[in-house]
Amino acid sequence: MNRPFTLKHPLARLLVVVLLASVLLTACGPQATATPTGETSDMTEEPIRATATSAPEATPTPSRPVHLDVDRADLAGSVVRVVHPWAGEMADLLDSLATQFSLSNEWDIWVEMDPVGSESMVVDSLRADIVNQDLPGIVVVHPYLLDGLNGQFATVNLLDYYADPSWGLSAEEQADIREVFLSPYLSAGQLSALPVAPQATLFFYNQTWIQELGFAALPTNLTDLQKMFCDAAYANNRDEVDRNDGTGGWMVNLDPNVLLSWYSAFGGELDPVDLPEFNNAAGQEAYGFLEQLRAKGCAWESVNDYPYEYFANRLTILFAGETGQIPYLKNWMASSGSEDLWTVAPFRGTTESPVMVDGPVLQMVAGTPETQLASWLFMRYLLSPDVQAQLVRVGYSIPVRDSALTLLEDFAGQNPQWLLAYQFTSQAEAAPVSAEWGLKQWVLQDAIHRLLQLDVNDELKPADVLQEVDAVLKEMEGTTP
Repeated sequence: MNRPFTLKHPLARLLVVVLLASVLLTACGPQATATPTGETSDMTEEPIRATATSAPEATPTPSRPVHLDVDRADLAGSVVRVVHPWAGEMADLLDSLATQFSLSNEWDIWVEMDPVGSESMVVDSLRADIVNQDLPGIVVVHPYLLDGLNGQFATVNLLDYYADPSWGLSAEEQADIREVFLSPYLSAGQLSALPVAPQATLFFYNQTWIQELGFAALPTNLTDLQKMFCDAAYANNRDEVDRNDGTGGWMVNLDPNVLLSWYSAFGGELDPVDLPEFNNAAGQEAYGFLEQLRAKGCAWESVNDYPYEYFANRLTILFAGETGQIPYLKNWMASSGSEDLWTVAPFRGTTESPVMVDGPVLQMVAGTPETQLASWLFMRYLLSPDVQAQLVRVGYSIPVRDSALTLLEDFAGQNPQWLLAYQFTSQAEAAPVSAEWGLKQWVLQDAIHRLLQLDVNDELKPADVLQEVDAVLKEMEGTTP
């Protein structure tokens, strides 16, 4: 989870963000990518098909784009390097998948994995590759993080590959991928990226503790949710253990996707590209609710970003997190000796909101037709149901292919919380992916952090803070590359 960054003065913080954005964006040149990132358009239930281009009768139209008209024999010996942000078991799995593909594919393509440990390090690695003129074939990262490389780095429109009758996905395979995963990257004949291992953001509840506090079920309305937080905080304050005083309620989490989930839970509408203005009824209610929890002593800020030990030791009755955190929580509950039952559920505010899905995505780097096609074939392999199932088993991600669930029956049985999360994503929405959100998310995060530091008698209210947020966002509008 992201820790909030702070400066001593609110206006200084906002000014620094604006200045930082201006410096970064002034350095940006004209758009150089072969496909724009962060754009979206409505998807239909029909499979994606390449758009035919009319031409005068005297000029024959090629059967397929020239970059797809590659002789199979010319793919032999192609090497595709993949730069990705994962480490640990996920990196080990991707390494294994690359080896399996390299040894078994019919085109004699070789794939090399280049794990760098984080998304920021992916960008740093690309900067070095640009200097050395040794670009990879595929990068796995949020698209907005690449904006600072404009003019030096180009990605490829994947739509021709995706819809090609020979190299692409069949109509049945396309229908197996849910719209929410593709829509943020599809616009006006462009498909800028493909999801690979998206995560879902949800509430993690301590069911046993909730029942002990007198709740028959999980809170279904805002009144019960606040009561649950406050009852848990009161229980810890009045017991005979001093070290847990001030805990029990909501453990503050200012991760941007968590803040967007709260906004959505209060009726806020999101768009993968166009950002909302937060100083509206939904924003004031959502972030005002969090400020009320803090003012009532029903929320607390932890020293450690990771919630597992706090949750296992009943220092928080609920935390917000991603599906990838499920195995870590399971291990903590077991190692601490806790017998509490726990579950996951969508955010709850004035309404039960759609579950937010997000994650780094596959993007193809512009190169020779042979290298691009070789890269596409490995990307297609990563989207196969079998590989998607393997990624779920390690990363607890949400499979991009629905048919992968048939290969996960044993996993789902052993991980009921993951299965619930998967079922909740039937009503999912994508987190914003635009370049603007890449910068503006930190403005929102800093503003809510300031809001939660206010004294109860402070004259500054949620609407005032959100008005400042919207003002800064408007100043930044149109300044991204």
